[in-house]
This record gives sequence, structure tokens and C-alpha cells, in this order.
Amino acid sequence: MNTQSETAIKHSDVINQIVLNRQNTEEIGRVAELWLDPIAHQVLGLVCKSGLLGRKKRSFTWAEIEAIGSDSILVYLDSETAAKKPPSVESIVGHQLWTDGGNQAGTLMDYRFDPQTGKVVEYIFGSKGWRGVTDGSYRLPPVAIASVGGKRVMAIEAMVQNAEQYTDGINQKVAQAAESLKDDYAKTKEDMAALMEGAQGLATQVQENAKTVAGNAQEKLSDVAGQVQETTKKVAENTQQKLSDVAGQAQQTTKQLTGNAQQKLSNVAGQVQETTKKVAENTQQKLSDVAGQAQQTTKQLTGNAQQKLSEVAGQAQ
Repeated sequence: MNTQSETAIKHSDVINQIVLNRQNTEEIGRVAELWLDPIAHQVLGLVCKSGLLGRKKRSFTWAEIEAIGSDSILVYLDSETAAKKPPSVESIVGHQLWTDGGNQAGTLMDYRFDPQTGKVVEYIFGSKGWRGVTDGSYRLPPVAIASVGGKRVMAIEAMVQNAEQYTDGINQKVAQAAESLKDDYAKTKEDMAALMEGAQGLATQVQENAKTVAGNAQEKLSDVAGQVQETTKKVAENTQQKLSDVAGQAQQTTKQLTGNAQQKLSNVAGQVQETTKKVAENTQQKLSDVAGQAQQTTKQLTGNAQQKLSEVAGQAQ
């Protein structure tokens, strides 16, 4: 197989591929159609669709196509004027394939072309079984095409009969699937037998392990129960001892508090008696001082009154 055939891409892989402006990488739209000249076996350009429901369309010649990759197509958008569709362009994908012997061989399904030159490498047609040709898809070289019409493509019968298979047909796929299923069934049957044997052994092992685990668990429970009983006994003894200690401490503290309270009361009583005595003495002294001062003041007032009376009597005479 030559290099050109190895790098060729299918028409169906290009349809609906994104189209980008080479200058600014802006999306122009998606591929709606390839312009194919089936007589020259050459892709001459493409039609790009965009906008709501793909109503807006823009066409590009092969010269305006920069590159066709696996994910996008790069084009030069130099002018606003769209390329015109060449008169030699004919969409033959979906056409019936007939031979020059007057026999219908199948349907033209697709074609592969060189992304560098646009040259068609091979056509692909589908057959449901015709003159020893089993159902499936087949390769047809461009030289096998004799003529092209609006609905049909005419090819050389000998080349159609000797066409190389492209993919298996449904009958071959069913046969292969049946054979594969048969092998899978036999293998699955063997695996199930081995699995059942292993499952039986596993069940025995699980039962034995469960028995061992149950015995260990019973022993552990007995040990734990003994430990709990012993711990409970110790806690009860410690609690009783603590209560006795606390009761003794409380009694001693009460006794001390009572003694301290009595001592405090005695001290307070003595201090009150002493204070009362001092207050009485001070009060007596104060009263004596006040009486003396009152007597002195009365004496002075009496002398002053007599003096005033004498003066008044003298003035009256």
C-alpha cells in the first residue's frame, strides 16, 4: 500500500468537521458538503454551514484550504465573495453501483482522498452479496469507474468482482460472533466448574473459620466477664474506704469549726463588754463636762442680767 493511501481520509469523517479561519482561528462553521469531480476523481472544495440550523453557507475552493486535520479544517478567508460551485461537481455518495455487465453490485457508501492533494484514492461500496461477493464493504479504485449519472455509478464488472474487502458484512460478523460466543461458552463452562469446586472448598473453610472464631469469642467473653467482676469488687471496696475517710474528715472538720466558733463568740463578747464599759465612762465624763459648762454659762448670764437691770434702773431715776 502506498503512502498516499495510508494518509487518506474518508469523506464521511470530514462532514460536520469544524472549519477555522487560518488568520485568526475564528470558527467559520462546519463542513456541510465536499465538492467532488467524479470524472477527474478530485475534491475541488467544500461548503461550510453556520448560523441557525446551518442556513448560512460559505464555499471554499481547494486552493483556499490550508490544511485538513483530524479535528478541524483550516481555510484562508481573503474575501467576502464565496467560491462558485464548478459544473463538474457531482455528489455520488449514496448512488447505486452498477457494472458495465448490467448488474447492480451495491451502493456507493463513501470515498477516501489525499488531504494534501484532494485526489481520490479509492471508493467504498457496500454489497449485500452478489456473484460470490459476500456482504460487506469493498474498495474500488478510481480507474474502475466507467461513468457517472444523477443516481447511478457505472463500474467495470471484473474490477467489482475482484474488489478488496474493506469491512466485514453482517453475515460474516454474525458468524464470527457465533464462533466467538461458542468459544466463550466453553471457556465459561470450564470456569464455572472450577468456580463451583473452589466455592465448595471455600464454604468448608469458612465454616471451620467460623467455628474457631466462635470458640475464641466465647473464651474472650469469659475472660472479660471475670475481669469485670474483679474490677467491680475492687471499685466497691475503694468506694467504701473513700466514704469512711470522707466521713471521718467531715466529723473532724465539724469539731474544729465548732471550737473555732465558740472561741470567736467568747472573744466577741469580751470585746463588746469592754467597749460598753469604755462608752459608759466616756459618756459620764461628757455629761460632767456639759453640766459644768451649763452652770458656768448660767452664772454668766445671771451676772449680765443684773448688770443690765441696774443700768436700766439708773436711767429710769
